[in-house]
Amino acid sequence: MSQIARTFLFALIGAISLTGSLVLADGKAATKGATEGKSGIPDAPSTAALEFVGQFSDQHLTGMLQRIGARQPTMVALSQLHGQMLAAVYDAEIAKAVLVHGPEWQKNMARAWTGLMTDDELTSLIADGATSPHTGKHQEMTPQAGQRMQTLSGELFRGVLADVIQNTVTTLGGNTDGEADGEKTEARDDGTAKEKSE
Repeated sequence: MSQIARTFLFALIGAISLTGSLVLADGKAATKGATEGKSGIPDAPSTAALEFVGQFSDQHLTGMLQRIGARQPTMVALSQLHGQMLAAVYDAEIAKAVLVHGPEWQKNMARAWTGLMTDDELTSLIADGATSPHTGKHQEMTPQAGQRMQTLSGELFRGVLADVIQNTVTTLGGNTDGEADGEKTEARDDGTAKEKSE
C-alpha cells in the first residue's frame, strides 16, 4: 500500500469509534467544482479521482473491516473460541464483501476526493506517489475527504461490517457459545467468556 493510501486510511480509521460507527471529523465545506449535492459533495466522481482511489480503495475497505471488526464483542468472543480458524473465515468473508461492495466504496471515495484536489494534482499523485509536489495538499485535504467519506459511506460500512460478522458466525456454525469446541462457556457482551450453568 502506498504512503498516500496509508495516510488516508489512518486518517479515516482515526475517525472511527470502537462500535464501528464512523464519527464526523472537523472540516470545511467542499470546494466548488463538479455538481454538488446538498452535502456539498459532488454528485459524481471525476475520472482522475476514480483512478486515484482505484489504487487503494479495496485495500482501504479491507483494512477498515479487519481493524474495526476485530474490536467487536462478537469477534472477540469468537477469537477466544475458534482461534486461528476465525481469522481465515473472517478474512474470506471480508474478501467476498469487498468484491460485492468495493465498487460502491470506490465510487464514494472518488466522490469524496473530487473537488478537493484538481485532476492534474490527482494525476501527479498517481504517477509520482510520495515524490509528487502535491503530497502536502493531499495530507492537508485528507481529513476533509474522510469527513465526506463518512457522509457517503458510514451507513454502507456499518451494514457491510454487520454482514461480514454475521456471515462469519454462520460459517463457523452459528456457534458463539463454545459448545462445538467441546467447551462449556458462553460469550459475554464484554468479549470475555464464562462457565455456563446447566
